[in-house]
Amino acid sequence: MKTEMRPDPEVSRIGREKYQLQYQAVHASIAAQEIGLDGKTVLEIGGNLPAGFVFDQLKVKRWVAIQEPTYWSEIGTGVDLGGARVLPIEECPPIERLEGYTVLLGQIEKLPTALYGSFDRIFSVAAFEHIHELGLALRMMRRALAADGALYSMHAPIWSTHDGHHLPSVTDEAGKAFSCGNVPIPPWGHLLMRPPEMFRLLQGHMDERTASKICYYVYHSPHINRLFYEDYLSYAGVSGFRGEVAGFVCGPVPEDIQRRLELLYPGRARFDAQGQVMILR
Repeated sequence: MKTEMRPDPEVSRIGREKYQLQYQAVHASIAAQEIGLDGKTVLEIGGNLPAGFVFDQLKVKRWVAIQEPTYWSEIGTGVDLGGARVLPIEECPPIERLEGYTVLLGQIEKLPTALYGSFDRIFSVAAFEHIHELGLALRMMRRALAADGALYSMHAPIWSTHDGHHLPSVTDEAGKAFSCGNVPIPPWGHLLMRPPEMFRLLQGHMDERTASKICYYVYHSPHINRLFYEDYLSYAGVSGFRGEVAGFVCGPVPEDIQRRLELLYPGRARFDAQGQVMILR
């Protein structure tokens, strides 16, 4: 894989200014250059980019997005399906009967056989870190692809990085908002502390009910899979795909923290990677 993949600046700008997309547009434009999306039938995993963006900017032929509604309800956030045609995944007809843009509600792990071999490309951004049955999910993605199909995924933050707790927005009883980038959890604290230690730390910054809720999200909620960097590599290796996985680094890990983490998690070493880009074929 190339050491540096650059997005199309014009596609990224339009995605940001017209469709309020950020990293999604950046990685969609990279995917368009790396695996080719123009004129393709594309399956999006774990999201639904705006129809105008995928047709006007990415020039796709057909777009099918899979959304898991229980994820959004679990973190207390709604999802805008943009007026798209919406079907339960188990009721999806063969691809020839799907025109334009469709959203399937469900999990890629339950992809119906009617859609096997139906897609030229798979695109996913910030979703793999939420998939618990990732081995099965990758196998199903492989079955979803036609011959010469390709997959592009960017997933971050993953569990083994400094903010891998991936905290959704939480507001305490005093009205103070906390989120992944604004929470009194030290870097790698979710890996270095156990839940009772985390609860005690958080109690010093918020009411106990909110502290408990954050502990739940960090350690127990199904909204993330808590896979380490090396786990993604292993799953990709046994998926039947061939291709490349590259980590993108957020900065060096302090030496003392690296040593502590390696002692706590034998066989793990990549605590510096915020996430990964997978290009699989």
